Amino acid sequence: MKLTKKSIIGFVTVATLLAGSAPAVFADEVGTAGPKGKVNFVEGEIDTNPPTVISPETEPPEEIKPEEPNFTTGLLRIVDAPVFDFGDVAISSSNALYSVKTNKYSKVVDGVVTATPVYKAPMVQIEDKRGETTTQTWSLAVSATEFKTADDETLTGAEIRVKDKGIVFNNTRTPDRVAPGSGINTTATGFTIGSTAKVVLSSEAGKGNALTSLALDPQYKEGGFDSGSGTVQAYTADTKVDNVQLFVPVTATKITNALYTSTISWTLSDTPDAITN
Repeated sequence: MKLTKKSIIGFVTVATLLAGSAPAVFADEVGTAGPKGKVNFVEGEIDTNPPTVISPETEPPEEIKPEEPNFTTGLLRIVDAPVFDFGDVAISSSNALYSVKTNKYSKVVDGVVTATPVYKAPMVQIEDKRGETTTQTWSLAVSATEFKTADDETLTGAEIRVKDKGIVFNNTRTPDRVAPGSGINTTATGFTIGSTAKVVLSSEAGKGNALTSLALDPQYKEGGFDSGSGTVQAYTADTKVDNVQLFVPVTATKITNALYTSTISWTLSDTPDAITN
C-alpha cells in the first residue's frame, strides 16, 4: 500500500510542475557530435543487356522482357521500341488497311524472366537517369524504310499509319498518365511513319525524367485495354490494335507467300526538337 501511495504522489507532483507552479529544471548540454551522412552518385557501368520494361499504369509495377528487344544504351536511352508485325494478310482488290499485332513479352518475377507470355499494344519506353533533373530535355523521332522482299521487290505506296497519338505515361507522376500540356508533348493527332524522320514525343526541361512511355493504343488502361465497356481486358496473341495500321494501295504489286519487311528507326536526341503536327 505504501508503494501505491508514493506512485500517486509522484504523479501529482509531475502534474503540478507542468502546471507551472514550480520552475522547470533542464540538463546542461555538454557537447554535440556531428558525424556526416554521405552519398556519391556515379554514372555506373553501361548495361548492354536488354533492359526490363515496366508496364505503365500497373500496381505493383509489372516487369516484362520483350521477345524481340530493340534498345539503346546510356543514361538517356530507349528501353524498348515496338515491333510492327501485321501478320499474314489476304490480298485485297481495293485499298487495304491491316491492323498491327500485339508485341510479345515474358513476365519477370523477382528479377527472373519466366516462361509466362505477356502481350501488349505497341509501346516505346524512354529512360532518362541523367543527374540534372530540372534542365534536361529530349525528343524522339521515328522513320521507316519501304517494305521490301528479300529479292528487293517493293510494296510500293505502303505506309504505316498511327490513327491516334496514343497515351503518354511517366513514372514520376501520380498518377503516371501524363495530361496534355504538362511538359511531355506528342503530336496533336495521329501520324504516318515514312522515310522522313518525324518527332512524335518531346520533353520540356526537367519534365521527362525517369521512365516515359508512349502506348500507341488510345484504349490502353492499367496494362490492358478498355474497349468501352469499362472493364480492363488483357491483350492476347490474337488481339489486333486498330490504332496502328499498314496501308497498302490497290495499285501495289503483291507477291504471295513473300515476306515484306521495313526497318523502323526510332531516334532519341537530347534536344527538344519541335513536333510539327
